[in-house]
Amino acid sequence: MAVIGWHSLTSTTDGWSNLKPTGLAITKDGLLAVADKASQTVRFFHNDGREVSLARRWLERAFGRPAGVAVVKLTGNVVVLDAEQRTVTVHLAGTWPQSPMLPLFCIQSDQLGIPTHVTVDNSGMIFVVDSLNSCIKVTHTFSLFSLQVLLGHDIAYVA
Repeated sequence: MAVIGWHSLTSTTDGWSNLKPTGLAITKDGLLAVADKASQTVRFFHNDGREVSLARRWLERAFGRPAGVAVVKLTGNVVVLDAEQRTVTVHLAGTWPQSPMLPLFCIQSDQLGIPTHVTVDNSGMIFVVDSLNSCIKVTHTFSLFSLQVLLGHDIAYVA
């Protein structure tokens, strides 16, 4: 069993990782994508616990407090929930450093109360738990509307 975290060897300056995972997903190419609040980014690991090479890493402090990550199976794009900025962004597939700096799609903070979890279905629909409004917000990465599923209520469309 590989262990990824504070006591696993990774390629950090001191040889030990200070990983503080808050979410994880498997990328299209089989890497483990970890939302890491310590480095404020998404980190990518091989299934044996090794972090990807330095050239393939996303920049540190790319997000306020990444709290969740998901992968769109159709495209391989990476979806990141930032709890501090209250946004959900979609980034190009891959582990190259420019990916988090140029999101393809963004759900802005004015559309989210307090986002706590994110997931994506096979067609690219993004589901975000909004704990402030006690609902699940649903949107497609290629549309400009949000579909809000209210707990205990019918489906309602919101702008």
